[in-house]
Amino acid sequence: IKHVTGVHTEPIPRTKCQFCPALSRNALLLVRHEHRHQMPNVIKCDQCNRIFKNKALLEEHEVTHINSPRSFICDICGMTFNRLKRLQKHKKNHTKVRRKPAKLHCCEMCPKKFSCLGNFRSHQKLHYN
Repeated sequence: IKHVTGVHTEPIPRTKCQFCPALSRNALLLVRHEHRHQMPNVIKCDQCNRIFKNKALLEEHEVTHINSPRSFICDICGMTFNRLKRLQKHKKNHTKVRRKPAKLHCCEMCPKKFSCLGNFRSHQKLHYN
């Protein structure tokens, strides 16, 4: 975990489902999700095509489409949410510390520096080939 948080500081981009508003950072999970849209007995929201594991989750979701005010406002960026849980989850993004990794490995042949030893070694091979 130290390596991941120290070296990989950029957030992993999310990819949108081609059938509904769902987003995923994992390509395999997104493909699985998209396949579920094509199943015959899928439980799907009529308004946004989002799919659910059971009817109870669908019913909980459907209230978000009722003209309810988005009354939970982020005091940092102004984004609005219709549920407190979503606002709380969103606010965690503002508090994440994104450190730049220390560049520990310096190439002696050129000015490049690397934080990952494997990338540094791969780079060195370029100079010797």
